[in-house]
Amino acid sequence: MENLTLTQIEKIIYVIQGQRVMRDIDRFPEDFTFQLNSSELAELSLSNHVKFTPFLFTENAVVMLSSVLNSSYAVQVNISIMRIFTKLRSFLIWRAI
Repeated sequence: MENLTLTQIEKIIYVIQGQRVMRDIDRFPEDFTFQLNSSELAELSLSNHVKFTPFLFTENAVVMLSSVLNSSYAVQVNISIMRIFTKLRSFLIWRAI
């Protein structure tokens, strides 16, 4: 994930069950994650590529990553991710007007 652009990061954020999420999980509280159901897995064209139904990060979990990860690269990736979430939120607010 070296030198990710905002566009590349944008492509790995999905809206599922009304939450903006990223794939992958290690250890986060239940309210920061949820698990895909089989139809969502199929919709993302992942059903043939995963052995187990994945858990996803919510926006809160991504914010939490900022306080956990300390490398300069991790901080820069998190800043980029938060910018994308902000961009998505502004788009949704603008669309609602």
